[in-house]
Amino acid sequence: MGLSGNNNRNKNPAPLFCAHIESYLPGSDIPNPLYLTSYHFTKFDTTTETFERDSLNKFNDEFVPDPSAIPLFFTYKDSSRIRKAMGTKNKKTIEIEVYKKRLSPDAYIAPSTSFFVQPITVEKDFQKEFSSGYRAKSYVSDLNSAYFIYNTTNPEIVAFQQQRFEVLRKAKGYGDIDKEFMKYYTFFPVNGQYRPVKELADSLANGKRTTIDKVLAIRDYFLARNELGEQIYKYADNPGIPGLPGASKLLYFLFESKKGYCAYYAAATVFLLRSMNIPSRVVTGFLTVDRSDKNKGWYWYYEDQSHGWVQVYFPEFGWIDFDTTVGNEEAEQSPTPDGTPPMQPPNAVLAANGIITSVDTLKRTATLQIARFIFKDVEYERIKQEKGLDLRIANIWKDSIKVPLTHLQKGNEVMVVSYAEKLKSYSPEKDGASLLHKLPASLPIDEVYIKSLKDAQKKNDGNDQEDPMKPITYYLLLGVYILLALILFLFAIPTLVYRWYKMKRSMAKVIKKMHTIRISQQAFYSINCKLTD
Repeated sequence: MGLSGNNNRNKNPAPLFCAHIESYLPGSDIPNPLYLTSYHFTKFDTTTETFERDSLNKFNDEFVPDPSAIPLFFTYKDSSRIRKAMGTKNKKTIEIEVYKKRLSPDAYIAPSTSFFVQPITVEKDFQKEFSSGYRAKSYVSDLNSAYFIYNTTNPEIVAFQQQRFEVLRKAKGYGDIDKEFMKYYTFFPVNGQYRPVKELADSLANGKRTTIDKVLAIRDYFLARNELGEQIYKYADNPGIPGLPGASKLLYFLFESKKGYCAYYAAATVFLLRSMNIPSRVVTGFLTVDRSDKNKGWYWYYEDQSHGWVQVYFPEFGWIDFDTTVGNEEAEQSPTPDGTPPMQPPNAVLAANGIITSVDTLKRTATLQIARFIFKDVEYERIKQEKGLDLRIANIWKDSIKVPLTHLQKGNEVMVVSYAEKLKSYSPEKDGASLLHKLPASLPIDEVYIKSLKDAQKKNDGNDQEDPMKPITYYLLLGVYILLALILFLFAIPTLVYRWYKMKRSMAKVIKKMHTIRISQQAFYSINCKLTD
């Protein structure tokens, strides 16, 4: 996902994950595919001469939660990412569900700008195929679409792209944009070895009045053909070391070899854009291809769809995707047919975590001491309130295995989930205890997840989940203690050496004295013998 691995294409790529993107063209049921973003490479480091991620960037809108560290059905969100993306015009919130096959449990991808994640269950018939899933929300521009950024000759898509370009030609200039923001996202050295880049950028921008037309000039430059009709710039999997190329590699790509893969085109495009004083960055993730007519809104992602492209900032509109990589049709067409997507579980209205205080297996009811709960994506913590549970239709799960109600016992720590229509008429409130009081006395429950003994033993200071920092803190403290012991030992060495020599000297005196006494005794004995004789 960070473009650090081998870039060779596999002839038979295996699917990594599938996703359902709730995005359609306005007023239709035609799917509108979106690229999925993982990381932003925003800072040009003059030491390493390449673009790097920068968590200290005050304008950083990158959202990279760890879905595996969030309890099932609970949420993590950071709305500040929307503010930092600095764009609200033509924006809407869309939802996406991701189901992982071979993607890492902690990996997170979603359309830009993402701000919300919720781990969800995988329907039982698909649990052997998919390891985990999550729901995400992104604040997406109407102008962002995979159709907008394919380098294609399809006349319908070309016409579709032109509509976006016309809207962006009306975008304001950068005069009113935060100066610090502009300085950060346009930083690029233009002297020395970079002067040819600046000269090329000036030639491409010549006569172009709007930002979008300068962007298109760069795209067209990479798509240009020679007098024989052959592409001047070509796609190549192995132009150099994998990952984001450094400046020397990019200069060689731009002015000599003219062969590279997505990271080369993306980074070179940002070189040129920043030389034109246009705020831009490299992003990595996955390109999205709509290959299926049977399952609208579903997309499958393979290894060869990992990708890098460019985002350009437009005032009011925010960050807009552009893909200047040439010849990426191979990645758009996977030789492997898409599989059957998993059944989508409905969005949970309520999910509550706590301890079972009583169970009636005959009436199929129970009582739950709620510690925290989530209602319509609003989370309430530090709750200590008992609530009845109606388990007549509930499925009971333990260690991913469906079990009878008799497995549910007093003292079990559980997660209960409800999709009930009768709860949808209630609205979230500021106070969780007040909301629970208004909800039905016996909550209709659809699923109960019993926490295993192993998981229950991970509780820390009464919390219902293991503190992920606990093992780290333990080893840090252990390391500190060992370091302190070594420091004390080093400081004690002179004292120990002094005492050892002092003890050795004292022992030497004692031995010498004993030796003297022994000699004296021998002399006395010798004299005494002579006198006797």
